[in-house]
Amino acid sequence: CFETLRKYRLREKIEEAFKDTKNRLDGTRTRVWDGDTLKGRMFCQFVGLGYQCFLHTKIKELKEKLELSLSDKKLAEKDKDQNADLLKWLKKQSMQSLIDWFDCIELTSLRSDNGTVKQRSGETKRDRLFFTLLGIPGFDETPQNQLKVSP
Repeated sequence: CFETLRKYRLREKIEEAFKDTKNRLDGTRTRVWDGDTLKGRMFCQFVGLGYQCFLHTKIKELKEKLELSLSDKKLAEKDKDQNADLLKWLKKQSMQSLIDWFDCIELTSLRSDNGTVKQRSGETKRDRLFFTLLGIPGFDETPQNQLKVSP
């Protein structure tokens, strides 16, 4: 019963998020020529909101997981500090501020005589830990600025 009530209350959040997304994507005035294009545009916005709700659920699960890991006595002190910092940061962030935070990260390829170096800008250890714990591949053991060198 409580889970049903919680999901029902999410409806308001979904409608509010849909309105915000519509405004951000210049959807206040739909500049389309036919109904199929309008339906496609609205469908894409709806799918984006579905992903946002999925991400919100995953972050909530991650917070719970981090809280449990902090009570684990076997966890190394360094890992406890990193997990505590990540949890503290996540508790302060709204979903929109998280999305805005990671919006600035860019992947750049630099070519030189030695090969191609791919660099990721605006990334911290906390960001890599966040992505690793979410299960996103490619962030687990890479150095901060250098991803891959290919000849």
